[in-house]
Amino acid sequence: MKINIQDVSINPGELEKIISSLETAIARNTRVKELCEEILEVQKFSASDLGKNGGDGKSGWRNKRPQGEKTLAETIAAVLSSDRGPLRPIELKNKVLAAGYKTSAKPQSFYTAVFNTAKQLPGIVKTRAGFSMPAKKSRAGKNKRRVAG
Repeated sequence: MKINIQDVSINPGELEKIISSLETAIARNTRVKELCEEILEVQKFSASDLGKNGGDGKSGWRNKRPQGEKTLAETIAAVLSSDRGPLRPIELKNKVLAAGYKTSAKPQSFYTAVFNTAKQLPGIVKTRAGFSMPAKKSRAGKNKRRVAG
């Protein structure tokens, strides 16, 4: 599109308003451009950090046990091996927490996690009375059989 300057008739006051408006828009767009460049820099910096913690963009601590702490399965096994009788799931949950297991889960979610983990652990028996470790067979019984046999 070509405009002939001689054909345009705008009074000088309106022309000054247009120029002022354009300068304001340019200044605003310049600031927007600067903000976009800052955001881009931050994102580039963050993207370069992703490779340092696994590349998933999440903190290294999320969903992980602190180093040296027992897992839920280990804590359940320890609690059940120290108790003589079977423990109902709610008792097991409370004893796991009392044993020092740290969790940020809601109580109902943690109860479910304890129940499901205990069910899946080899060597743990689920009965009507609750979860328990099977009784260890004594060596005395074996020796008596050998002597008797």
